[in-house]
Amino acid sequence: MLLLRRRLWLDVRLIVDRLRICIRRVGEHLDGGSGSEMSADNLPGSNGAEKKLAVPVVSVVIPVYNEEANLELLYERLQRVLEDVGRPYEVIFVDDGSQDRSLEILCRLQENHGAVRVIQLNRNYGQHAAVFAGLDHAWGEIIVTLDADLQNPPEEIPRLLDKISEGHDVVGGW
Repeated sequence: MLLLRRRLWLDVRLIVDRLRICIRRVGEHLDGGSGSEMSADNLPGSNGAEKKLAVPVVSVVIPVYNEEANLELLYERLQRVLEDVGRPYEVIFVDDGSQDRSLEILCRLQENHGAVRVIQLNRNYGQHAAVFAGLDHAWGEIIVTLDADLQNPPEEIPRLLDKISEGHDVVGGW
């Protein structure tokens, strides 16, 4: 699990050439129109003053490859943790060419939860490419990367967010 400030990722992106992979965000039109827009009104975890924000504070990026057995439990645990944190959030699942029912489950999660966004890669590019694709689409000031296999417990996120709040730009956990 890794947390980093979005500005750090943007700096890295200026140095490294952008990935040139075919990304199709589920729910978007090929003509460039967008599916559901993110607004302060549909951001989970937001309250009163925070609802004035137009973007999430925390983005969680999760690369997925053949993880159908874990996805619903992962999101249930993650949602509980993020709601308790009390900051607006989004969860970006990146399907890395899964051959099982992962994409179907992710689409259902996206339909049922306003915080979920799904990116589908056209084939398996590997975990790092999937993470980069998710980072590229993250809107939060703080970005959390998390594996879909529950190897790193989502319940550790608040502890790591505390470290970011202390002024660190990158925090890692294992």
